[in-house]
Amino acid sequence: MKTLRAIWRLFAFCAALTWYATPLWIRAALGPIDWHHHQAVRQRFCKTALRILGIELSVEGEPYVQGPCVYASNHRSWLDPFVELAVVWAFPVAKAEVGKLPFVAPGARATGILFVDRGDRSSRQAIMDEMEGALQRGHSILIYPEGTTSTLPGTRAFRRGAFAVAEAAQVACVPLTMLYPSPDYYWGEGESLWDNFVQVAGEKRTEIKLHIGQALQAEVSEAQMQEAQAYIDAVIMAHTAGAELPTGLAALT
Repeated sequence: MKTLRAIWRLFAFCAALTWYATPLWIRAALGPIDWHHHQAVRQRFCKTALRILGIELSVEGEPYVQGPCVYASNHRSWLDPFVELAVVWAFPVAKAEVGKLPFVAPGARATGILFVDRGDRSSRQAIMDEMEGALQRGHSILIYPEGTTSTLPGTRAFRRGAFAVAEAAQVACVPLTMLYPSPDYYWGEGESLWDNFVQVAGEKRTEIKLHIGQALQAEVSEAQMQEAQAYIDAVIMAHTAGAELPTGLAALT
């Protein structure tokens, strides 16, 4: 039953993607991109996708509205960006492999998704330049500083690159924490995308929480990175223990 439900939802998901993305492909091909419009369409698609997949989302905290920022999130599943982009407006950074998918890539680029090949030094530098440019133009960035999904109780070691961009652009970093019902939903090493999709989309309903932390204004990128990771780990630990989730920087003390 789970597999049949997942197959049905996959078809519905692809249909919704085609419905929302096709006009964006056309607009992007014909002239300059209106990023405000494209991000609004992407947000509507993400909200629709969550409904199709049976996701019941609860959000704690509010998106940052004092200007552009770097949203830094833990990474549990392929579902994470759909959840987060249903709530916040940002240009996400994704692996280069996603940018090679013929059906997904054009719509992704048309809504501001930035692709990086982490094994290519020139690609990493180019994406940092793109991130800094986007921030200077007033667009927020969404990053996954662990570099890949994790099944660990907490987070993997963070990479400093995007935090250095935040320091250079003098913008805040806002920690995001994805919280799933159990580790069964994490996309781990050796598990296929399809198997994890069935785990998530095969359930009748799945309750997921997104915790938005307070902005971190550290002037030094290393300190900002450490504070963001400590905050996210504190939220994960509280969620795992069934305790009240942190609401501010006091969670770090």
